[in-house]
Amino acid sequence: MPTATSSEHGEDGHRKAVEKLEEYGGLCQPEFSAQEERTELSISCLSALRKMNQDGCSLEAKQELDAELEKIKKDPIKYAEGCCIISELLNRWGAASASYDTCMMATAVEYADEAIRGFESCGKAGKTASLETALFWKALNAATLGGNGGTVDKGSDYGEWTSGRALQEAEHCHDKLVIVVANRRRPGQSGRLAFVRGIVKFCSGNAMRSGYIEGGVEEGERQHEEASGLFLAAHRSWCDEYGEEHPDTVKAVTMLGVLNGMLRRHDQAITWTRREYALRMKLWGIWHPRTIKCKEALKALLGDDAESESAFGGDHEEMMNMELAEADKYSEAHVSPSCITWETDPFVIDEKWSVESIMQMFASSGVTAAFNVPRQSLAKLIITAKGGYHASNTFHNWRHAWSVTMTSYMMIMSPNVAKYLGPAERLAVLVSTLCHDINHPGVNSDFLIKTADPMAIKFPTSNCLELHHLDKTMQLLACGSETNILVNVKEEERNYITTLIKEAILATDMGLHKHIVARLAHHAQPGGLLSCDPSTCSEETKRDLVQSIVHASDLSGQALPADIACQFGKRVLEEFHTQHEREVRENLVESAFMKDLHLPMAQAKTQLGFLHYVVAPLWQSIARLFPEFNPQYQNIMARAREIDFDNIHLWGALHGGLVAMASEQMSSFRSLRSASIDDTVLHRAAMDRIEAKMGATALPRVMSASDQRKQSPLKVSPCGGVVRGSVEEVS
Repeated sequence: MPTATSSEHGEDGHRKAVEKLEEYGGLCQPEFSAQEERTELSISCLSALRKMNQDGCSLEAKQELDAELEKIKKDPIKYAEGCCIISELLNRWGAASASYDTCMMATAVEYADEAIRGFESCGKAGKTASLETALFWKALNAATLGGNGGTVDKGSDYGEWTSGRALQEAEHCHDKLVIVVANRRRPGQSGRLAFVRGIVKFCSGNAMRSGYIEGGVEEGERQHEEASGLFLAAHRSWCDEYGEEHPDTVKAVTMLGVLNGMLRRHDQAITWTRREYALRMKLWGIWHPRTIKCKEALKALLGDDAESESAFGGDHEEMMNMELAEADKYSEAHVSPSCITWETDPFVIDEKWSVESIMQMFASSGVTAAFNVPRQSLAKLIITAKGGYHASNTFHNWRHAWSVTMTSYMMIMSPNVAKYLGPAERLAVLVSTLCHDINHPGVNSDFLIKTADPMAIKFPTSNCLELHHLDKTMQLLACGSETNILVNVKEEERNYITTLIKEAILATDMGLHKHIVARLAHHAQPGGLLSCDPSTCSEETKRDLVQSIVHASDLSGQALPADIACQFGKRVLEEFHTQHEREVRENLVESAFMKDLHLPMAQAKTQLGFLHYVVAPLWQSIARLFPEFNPQYQNIMARAREIDFDNIHLWGALHGGLVAMASEQMSSFRSLRSASIDDTVLHRAAMDRIEAKMGATALPRVMSASDQRKQSPLKVSPCGGVVRGSVEEVS
């Protein structure tokens, strides 16, 4: 038990830490700002893509994008960045869209070309990373354009892109990319170069086999064989750097499945495509468009053998189907209401108990009886929702969903709260918290927008993630669905309940946080909620309460007992850290509040800022309205008081794993830099190809650091790469 002296010391350290936060700028400091410069342009781009998806109006979409770029044309760097963003988003969108045609491929190439010219003309101001990104996307878009025949028959609006010209541009971009990155060694770079080269070879093979360029079927197959070797090299490189359960590695797995199918290696095609499906299931879930697309490809490969669900190799899906088949065995009677408390640890409960305990929450709150909810439909709803949360997410997973639902249940069961809410509001709260993060990809809306994820294209707004969760929830409640627990509810009341659910799930958007806190403060004033007769409580007030309960429940991790709060705190930091790593690897604008979380001070600063500026004001407002929740508010304050910037090593919630992970990554990075890879050979090979096309004075030679070192012997791999030891680079 802490002594008075240690308690005073903690208070003093906490006070000083808060003072430092204020000195840094409080909520105005970059680390707490969620606004990114590119978000508005990205959303405009996604909006144009959505219009094109629906109407197929490529030219109109391009005109809309040009109008957005015109707004920033006076700033050369921003204009170049804008062109690069659009080229990138067009390519990412095309990977999952049936509307992606050669006209849009040509458009993507032209935007990337404009970005390259802009970055090169700006000298040092055009950062190497930005030029590298533009070259990367031009190479991929140009190769794809060439592999699909170019635009010679599409009219003058899209340029005279023959297949051969597009493929030459792609190879030229790859060679320039090798030169640009020669002095910028970083993790994953070897795989990145191999992947780009593999795409160029793959698309060249497609063009030859289709008769777009000379070479014929036999030479096309040889190009595909080389591409297969390059994708294997990329896969090995990325597995070594990131492991197989990583978005970059999955790209190589996808291409290996496709290529083996084209090369008539049926068994290998099935093996790679099954592996891709299992990885996509684990990383993005069953409902992601690319997972669905992969499943269809696997079905086609398996043929008659596809009848068995187990043939797909998706353990998660198979397990969920088994649970659904036994839904009638689940019952709330197996769980006593007394077992559901604030102290229940979501990290130790088993899967079946987690489902049955939520069934008990519906029963104990009176909504099962009030709306004659079929027990089997409720069990299937909860099982399906559970299956929609990805175990690969460290924070936004089923454990988080269960905990949020439990918190909302504890709140609506409080007599002081329950008297203001009827069965409809209580049902809306439980469904909303159960499904509020369903199919969460482990990254935020900003990341989805920056990467043109199908979710962001479907909902091109800053809260695309919340809209996606809502969309999935409404599908589960759709008439005719086995998970429709509103089957016995009259239409008027059903509409009211679903409206409450929509508002509540959208209220989990942090953009509405200040509004919700302000509404709670309004209700706590004299003459507010506590002064009114519960029987005459207005519908508007009830809706405010529903939204506030769901939002507060979503932010309740630090209101729970210390051990549970510590787990949730570490998990969210890890998920942020993982997203930031992806942003760095993909040359995206970095989320400031997710940076440097491998550093103890950054962790403490982020967590204290979240507690002090976000969670504490929210739960303080709730405790003022309903004093029975003061213990939860005090838990939050206790977690905040534990953070002392001068004694971070004493902070129990410090994620030492991130610090260790960063040390391992730095060690790996240093090994990569010191590995005996002949960067100069790669650089010179690319230079020779460029000079052969453009003349000897086209580009200055860039001296690699390895020019100064003694080179050890090299050999050429079967796939055309330069090999030294176990590391392969692509020339």
